[in-house]
Amino acid sequence: MSTELQATLEQRILADCAKGQLELPSLPDIALKVRTAVNDPVKGINQIAKLLEMDTNIAARVIKIANSSIFSGYRLTSTCMEAVTRLGLHVVQNIVICVAVNNLFAAPNSQLQQQLKKVLDHSRRIGAISYVLGSMVKDKQADKAMLAGLISQIGALPIISYLSRIPELKDNPKFADRIVKKLSGQVGRMILQQWNFDEELICVPDNIDNWFRDEKPEADYADIIIVANIHSMYGDGKQNANIPPLVEIPAFQKLGLSELGPQASMDILYEAKEDIRQAAKILVL
Repeated sequence: MSTELQATLEQRILADCAKGQLELPSLPDIALKVRTAVNDPVKGINQIAKLLEMDTNIAARVIKIANSSIFSGYRLTSTCMEAVTRLGLHVVQNIVICVAVNNLFAAPNSQLQQQLKKVLDHSRRIGAISYVLGSMVKDKQADKAMLAGLISQIGALPIISYLSRIPELKDNPKFADRIVKKLSGQVGRMILQQWNFDEELICVPDNIDNWFRDEKPEADYADIIIVANIHSMYGDGKQNANIPPLVEIPAFQKLGLSELGPQASMDILYEAKEDIRQAAKILVL
């Protein structure tokens, strides 16, 4: 496949997206309702719990997550009310959105499913590592960092679907992967804008591998995702020479781990491997 064809397809995808002709995924209804209710000062735990109970699958998963080792107390919860009380409204909101985003990666055929699973697995690993990093960074929420990781590659969804309808790419997955990698950040930003996410999450997809991003002195969620993305590549054969040393990356310095050195940050994450495993487990429940 030629670079000319790649450029043509990229231009066509962005043009269709700008014209509203690229089918962007919608945030599932239950996630919208929960987010609206959580941000309504009139609504409380009782109303949120009743809203969750209207979707038995979501309710069961929220209760299961509340009973996971990351959140559980001395006794198991058995109702939505208990789960919401334990987790807190904003954690519930982020968890419901995580569950809803997971469901968006379902595909109608095996070819698409294989491509989407690769993206989802990577996003889940970034999300799990981000959960641990988010718990270490001042004024950041671990659950929101986990959500940021999970939606970091959301732009790949409509692009993979779009490219699957082009016969010339059927037997050339690497070519399609290059287009997805090139455009998923821009398309991901458009999706999150359409979902009315706040800017600190909207900026995540197009900065996931923006290694030298340095927009503000304090760390934000995009910085957490950049560092989590790099750590997600260690040990799985994905790391390559294009990734600079951690100590040269502004995001790494802002997280406060740079003073300890890159090996120490690896040791910290190794020691937190059970928390990472549990966070990853949450994302596949």
